[in-house]
Amino acid sequence: MASANVPLNNIDERFLQCHICLNRLKDPKIFPCLHHFCRNCLDKVLKKVLSEPTEGDEEKSFECPVCREKHQIPVNGVDGLKTDFNTNNIIEFIELYDSVKYEPLRVCIHCNQKHKATGYCFKCNDFLCEKCHEHHLNNPVLKDHRSHVFSLNEAEAKNLTVEKLASLKEAPRCSKHPTKLSELCCSTCRNLPICVPCTYGAHKGHDLQEVSVLAESERGKLTTKVEELKKNKEKVYETQEMLNSANEILSRAADTKTKMLQEENDEEEKKIEMEQLSNREIITKEKKNVQEMLEEKVNKRKLELDEEVKIAQDKYERGCREDQRHADVLLAILRERDEAENVELQEKRESLSAQFKELLTSLQDEQQKHAARITEMIVHCNDTVRKFENVTKMASSVLAAKDDWTDIQCIPDIYAAIDPLMKEGRKDITPELKTLTIVKVKSLLSSIQRRVHISEKVESVVNIDVGGDWGVTDIAGSETGSVVATGTRKDRKKSFISVNDMNGVQLRKDEFPSDRVIWRFCVVLRDFGIVTACYPSEIGVYGMKNCRYNKTDVGQIVTKDHNNWYIFCLAVDPSNHNIFVGCDHKKVIYVFDSDVYYVNTLTLPCSRTHGPSDIAVHGSYLLVCEETSKGAYAAVMEGSVCEQLYEFRRPNVNGRACSHALRVCIDGSSHIYMLWAQPGKVIAQYTPDGGQLLTTRSVDNAAECITTVITDKREKLIVATKGTGKLYIYGLSFDIIL
Repeated sequence: MASANVPLNNIDERFLQCHICLNRLKDPKIFPCLHHFCRNCLDKVLKKVLSEPTEGDEEKSFECPVCREKHQIPVNGVDGLKTDFNTNNIIEFIELYDSVKYEPLRVCIHCNQKHKATGYCFKCNDFLCEKCHEHHLNNPVLKDHRSHVFSLNEAEAKNLTVEKLASLKEAPRCSKHPTKLSELCCSTCRNLPICVPCTYGAHKGHDLQEVSVLAESERGKLTTKVEELKKNKEKVYETQEMLNSANEILSRAADTKTKMLQEENDEEEKKIEMEQLSNREIITKEKKNVQEMLEEKVNKRKLELDEEVKIAQDKYERGCREDQRHADVLLAILRERDEAENVELQEKRESLSAQFKELLTSLQDEQQKHAARITEMIVHCNDTVRKFENVTKMASSVLAAKDDWTDIQCIPDIYAAIDPLMKEGRKDITPELKTLTIVKVKSLLSSIQRRVHISEKVESVVNIDVGGDWGVTDIAGSETGSVVATGTRKDRKKSFISVNDMNGVQLRKDEFPSDRVIWRFCVVLRDFGIVTACYPSEIGVYGMKNCRYNKTDVGQIVTKDHNNWYIFCLAVDPSNHNIFVGCDHKKVIYVFDSDVYYVNTLTLPCSRTHGPSDIAVHGSYLLVCEETSKGAYAAVMEGSVCEQLYEFRRPNVNGRACSHALRVCIDGSSHIYMLWAQPGKVIAQYTPDGGQLLTTRSVDNAAECITTVITDKREKLIVATKGTGKLYIYGLSFDIIL
């Protein structure tokens, strides 16, 4: 707060303010948090706290009104708290200066005459006139007063420093022998000032220190601590900015999720309205057909009865009545069907509305919970900042004064207050903030139960134009409705990434040279980004708009045994965009964030014996196609070790169960699709919980990979072959289940 050569008049008056009465401190008492208060103000507050009832043997505590840190109240109340000697010395000088400024004529302590005071003796604790001032300085009898005499001209010139004031003050009196000055300090009794006779009495055998030596030692320790504190203080300010930024990110994330839910709700409403309109058109058309059929029969009977009108009159009328009754029955059936379908559609609409409200409430609850935690962290951080500033000011003031007696009393308390602040400053809140800025609310579409149907036959077959020397090793459906394909050249000297439309037309293609590349995988990330992995340990993010490719070799990041493993599969968690990487012959999954920074490692279930051939993230589950055992299973991702939840049922081909699970993907309704092999290759569709095998489709024996893509609001299932580069496109349709 003040250095040794800074005038005392430049000290901020707020530093000398009591935070209870808001006036200048009087007989200041100090707490371990280094905040000080008037003795009388504190006495009233502590007496009130002590008078309040408590439960059992609960100890009384006082919460500092500045930093809200709780302190145990001493048994003897305010008398058990330390006096703030350093602040008291500063206040004593300021009051001395004010008294001279506003009352220049004072009674001299020596001549008892009222003259203009020109000096002040801190040993006599009173004013001196000009004549007595000179006498005080020159009289040999008063030579021990000379170093304690202060010229008031220095005060008027406002050039008295903290260090100068400390040199004027005499040593404190011994508490046991008030007539004697203290000459030593008892460290055993919390640095208590004592005189020489006390060393033979109550303090015999105690740890006695020379005050100047002890003070210099304490100042050295404090100086080192203050330097460390300044470094941590910068981190606390950065934490403040991170918390405020996190609060803004949380708010934006919640707004984005709310908008997404609203758009999904509007889209489902439109689908229901279109379905209702379609049903009405069908009923109207069938009504028209019935009416036309009736008219046709009537006209036919009229033609037949033209020749036999009289004979067939009765027969004609009976026939017409019968036809009318039949038509009435058909119309009644159509009316009932129309009403039933309208009721079902209304129930779907009401169910959709209820689910939308439930998800919106869940979103708002999670946002409020995260915002409350961030607010709590901001309040705690602000309190810590105030503590940092208060400790820094107090330490600077004490170091500037260089008053040995004050230092040995104050520095141990300052030193004790710094340690918890150092610990607070070293805290890393980044992981918790990253969690708090993510609003985890499931999609409205995932909460709607659907029956998804794969088209019986392939809707279309297209060829990816990648060139005759190239082979496809993986595909992914992008958010623009296009298909991203990755692969390698036959000589394994290059790999490629290409973007194609649903007709197989190549929109762009980028090639990457390599010494030896076996395959390249890909999966959709976000914001038109594609995560791609290349043998042996390269991971990169490819921008579909700018065609930029930023790559990282993760081999050196995750393991020292880099030469004995390579990337074998890839997946992305759509909830937080983390990247999951599976390795050949390793029972671990490495997890990176969207910027390809290492996050953690997941260990696959101990009951499994081999690594993955393909993986997919399905909510809190990890879907794994096992490499060597050929099966597939789902595992719960909790902590660092995955626990197996269930194993997928193998599909049958010509009465034989398939043995190899090659690839896995998930559609927008959370249904699971797997590519199985031997004998032959088939696509197996499973329920979202994986518990039921719904249907299978036989596919080309050259099929290598699968994915789903949404085009024109309709979702497709795509199967790609490796050598020929063909895309087999199946349609996906759904019914909503109430």
